[in-house]
Amino acid sequence: MTFGARFVKWGHGLFLFGIFVTFGIVAHCCVGARWPTGEASFVAVYFGGAILMFVTVQRALDNIPAETN
Repeated sequence: MTFGARFVKWGHGLFLFGIFVTFGIVAHCCVGARWPTGEASFVAVYFGGAILMFVTVQRALDNIPAETN
């Protein structure tokens, strides 16, 4: 039961984090559209956000102690 609860907790956290990162990228591109920005700027911000999310999740998962039975 504890494992399932932790799984649901992480699922909710990752979902909310993904929503936050996605809307952050979209908002950044909408604000940046007022000035001439190129496609390279969008790609850099998009992949930068994806890499940031991946590294954050990887570090958080590494901090979960392994259970020994």
